[in-house]
Amino acid sequence: MSIKTNFDFERDVIPLLPRVAKPARYTGGEYNSVVKTESRLDFVLCYPDVYEIGMSNLGLRILYQALNEVEGIAAERAYVPWPDLATLLREKGIPLWTLERHRPLAEADLVGITLQYEMTFTNILLLLELSRIPLLAADRRDGDPIIVGGGPCAFNPAPLAPWFDIFVLGDGDLSVVEVAETVRAGKEAGQSRAEIVAALCRLPYVWAPELKREARRSIVGDLADAPFPVRQLVPNVRAIQDRGLIEVSRGCTNGCRFCHAGMTYRPVRERTPDDLVALA
Repeated sequence: MSIKTNFDFERDVIPLLPRVAKPARYTGGEYNSVVKTESRLDFVLCYPDVYEIGMSNLGLRILYQALNEVEGIAAERAYVPWPDLATLLREKGIPLWTLERHRPLAEADLVGITLQYEMTFTNILLLLELSRIPLLAADRRDGDPIIVGGGPCAFNPAPLAPWFDIFVLGDGDLSVVEVAETVRAGKEAGQSRAEIVAALCRLPYVWAPELKREARRSIVGDLADAPFPVRQLVPNVRAIQDRGLIEVSRGCTNGCRFCHAGMTYRPVRERTPDDLVALA
């Protein structure tokens, strides 16, 4: 499923870093990052904004640990570069890379993009453009990664439907592993990209534009059963939310109709005080 390129991080990127702001955004090597030398499935988790904002997101940290705990699956990360580097990448024809193994995103099996708020939607197109991945799902072929959308804005997927292969609705703590395992099984069975996408579309919490049915949210009933990163990534550059994170609860009892998170993260689930102390 991978497309090979002649990209070389040391040769192509390192000489550019003195010319951009905060070059440590792009090098990887963070404390507690996971670098797997071998894998049978490569899953890139992308936050469609700059490094400092993406590294503040707890959801992607949870997915990062959940995937990397599975043998044979490598979860890596990518963020949208600042305009100074984005301009250089266009000029030099250099594809966007992962922070862990410095590999082009176009070589991955899956690229997961979190949809946290609508203002990042244009950044999604920038991310795909810089990665040399066809923008439209209809233009992707065998060898192109499967583009997956998730997060709060996935509950209104239609505006983004032309650019994504599938959307995963609800809690990703456990469903992201099932998605990855489905792709790995199809890959090992020699299935085509279209066949693998069709298999993903049979999962109840997956929605795709061609489906004639509704999708149901994936819900983690008890947070104690879900993975949580106790070896959290430490950013190279000071993050917007510069602190350790513990998820005390998920959901809200108020149910305000204007609150996106209050509606999409329900029902309310809380960790016990003992669990919180243990995590801390």
